[in-house]
Amino acid sequence: MKLVPDPLKSRFDMVYRFVELSSEEKIRFINESAKALVTKIYENTSIEVQIDNISCKLNLLIKYNNLRSNKGTYIRYIKIHFQGGGRQ
Repeated sequence: MKLVPDPLKSRFDMVYRFVELSSEEKIRFINESAKALVTKIYENTSIEVQIDNISCKLNLLIKYNNLRSNKGTYIRYIKIHFQGGGRQ
């Protein structure tokens, strides 16, 4: 630790307390992420995907604590919906 500068040493002493997100916050994050993915699909393909038809399935993801790592699940739900005739 002698080679580590003092300002950096103090960062090792920091203590953090993480509070789990509420269900409402998780649902908002899921819906915002899904809308961004649907927008990206539209920008790249000019095909609209109706997210309302899969929002119930997406909201089931609130059981997970690390929602960012489950973004692949959003993509799978949207692809399944898209391939199943959910386009307009």
